[in-house]
Amino acid sequence: MWTALTFAAEPGWFGMALKVDAGGSWINPVVESASVASVAPASPAAAQHLAAGDTLVEVEGMTVAQADGSELKRRMHKAVGETLHLRLKRPNGELYAADLVAAPKPP
Repeated sequence: MWTALTFAAEPGWFGMALKVDAGGSWINPVVESASVASVAPASPAAAQHLAAGDTLVEVEGMTVAQADGSELKRRMHKAVGETLHLRLKRPNGELYAADLVAAPKPP
């Protein structure tokens, strides 16, 4: 008899911290806004020129404002090697797209 084992893929790292404002209940949060709080040097986020203060507009095609928090979080989690597609807005109003490839988390 053969037994198949499924191993979870290594979670990816993008090298950015987010500031998320949400309402609703803790069980079903609704995201009001999300912005980049910080970017680690030599990270996928830094390579795509994300900067503190940039606002997330879309994550994987989903509008961030008024999004279901659980669904948004699910879309942002990627395994190493997978790509996260974002649309962001700089503080000056400039819109831009960034495709971040998840890297292994540094030690």
